[in-house]
Amino acid sequence: MRGISIIAAAAVSCVLVSGAGPARASEDCLVTGVFGGGMANFFETYSSCNSDLGPAWVLEQSWARPSFEWQVFGSGERPELTCVPEVRLAGVMASPRESFTYKVSSPGSGSFMTYGMRQPLDESVVAAMTATPGKKEASFKLDCGTAGLVSWSTPVVVVPSPPVDREPGVSIEDGADYTNSKRVKLFLGWESGNHYDRVKVSNDGGFAPSRTREFELTGSEPVTWDLVDLGNERLPKTVYIKYRVGSYPQRWDRQIYTDDIILDTVKPQVVSASLSGIGAASLSAASRNVRVRAKDNRSGIASIQVSQGRPNKKAKVLKYRKVVRAPKTGLVFLRVRDGAGNWSRWHSAS
Repeated sequence: MRGISIIAAAAVSCVLVSGAGPARASEDCLVTGVFGGGMANFFETYSSCNSDLGPAWVLEQSWARPSFEWQVFGSGERPELTCVPEVRLAGVMASPRESFTYKVSSPGSGSFMTYGMRQPLDESVVAAMTATPGKKEASFKLDCGTAGLVSWSTPVVVVPSPPVDREPGVSIEDGADYTNSKRVKLFLGWESGNHYDRVKVSNDGGFAPSRTREFELTGSEPVTWDLVDLGNERLPKTVYIKYRVGSYPQRWDRQIYTDDIILDTVKPQVVSASLSGIGAASLSAASRNVRVRAKDNRSGIASIQVSQGRPNKKAKVLKYRKVVRAPKTGLVFLRVRDGAGNWSRWHSAS
């Protein structure tokens, strides 16, 4: 059996990254491997004489290959091989254990390679394995009777598919113009097929270590991030990100995406608030309005609350106008909110 090697070929989309575990040696020192990527962009060999299994696979959640293609390599000493293949994904049988006969293209004429049968995979098993991102395992076995039996396993890293309807890049607070908190949500998007597994986020365009963190991509959930906060300020803040390609060789993409938002932590001001209308000066009037003057020099005045009798945070929030209807009775208090969400202090109307 030293003149033959048994190789398995995954359907297109199997990609490699570093980090597999050690192989378990067997007595006959067979060489096995995985060939894939459509145009053979990788070739991974497993040797029972070598403890280094090499990289692992990375599959995107959208991976949905219904079959697995086996191949046989050897010296041409046998005209055909009858073998029983087996594929398990995350410990679950993903293929029928049916025997196949592999016919040698040029028996007795030196080395050969013959393609075996494209073996169907259970789609529900594939779907279960790729349903959630994380580390999994695929295992393979090919029993060729007197020609030998070979089996091996390989780590599989399932990376999330890109969020639906989101372009590649980053969006702070899902496209908001302003925020009043340094802690924001970063909504990420990336291209399918690149097998991105991590993202690097920074407040510095040069990705200085002190202002940079790495996050594992786990799905469409936004990443929590802190902007640089220098105290009371109204300044634009920029966030920089880049993605890591998880497939072998791992590398950070050169493409850098940015987004900016104005961090506005300064409260607006109510300059004046005066009652007008019939009997405006009394605590009980047939009809009253309150005329408001407020200012904010960055995000602008967006809304107003008018409260009867005492300040009440549960009062109805209205779109800001310079003149609003006032309660017919009692004292009147009001406050305004700017476009970043900052509330002014309560101000009494007179």
